Amino acid sequence: MRIGIWLCSGVTVLAFGCASGKTTFNSKADLQAAPPLTRVFVISRVQNAGFNNKVYEGFDKGMREGFGSCGVQSEVMHVNDMDLDPDQRFAEAVKRFHPDAVLFVRQSGGNVIIGQYSTNSDLIIDMKFLAPNAKKPFWHARSEFTMTTGSMYRDDTATGAKFANDTIDRLQVDGLLKDCKARP
Repeated sequence: MRIGIWLCSGVTVLAFGCASGKTTFNSKADLQAAPPLTRVFVISRVQNAGFNNKVYEGFDKGMREGFGSCGVQSEVMHVNDMDLDPDQRFAEAVKRFHPDAVLFVRQSGGNVIIGQYSTNSDLIIDMKFLAPNAKKPFWHARSEFTMTTGSMYRDDTATGAKFANDTIDRLQVDGLLKDCKARP
């Protein structure tokens, strides 16, 4: 069993809980191939007991706010195994939104341990940023996201927002997002 230490004030824990999660990245950017980013479409395919609806809610909001702090409009779409025709839904959404690039986020491995009081997840997330009609990504990252969800001491929505913020921060470090304002 993995034991993590998360800092959170006692008052905050009692009132709201706190975010859990640690994200590590291995990424590579081709800045020459990257278009100017003003409109980004994010398609996410992460489906498991740990990355639950509240985590998704926080991830959505965190991505929109993170890109927005950098002057980039964004839209997020989730795909799961129950979607009958995700390709058509994706094509329609992209046609309507007209993005400069699409960020594909998908789980490619990891472990999820469901306990009596919480769920511990070590997820491997693969991310690719592609310009429309490009065959090769201009940014590719593999991240490991370790989190605890479903606990009364953790805020699952804040956990999803933390993963989104970590992703936005990595895009800044890799030189794809510039002129970003501080996020709350």
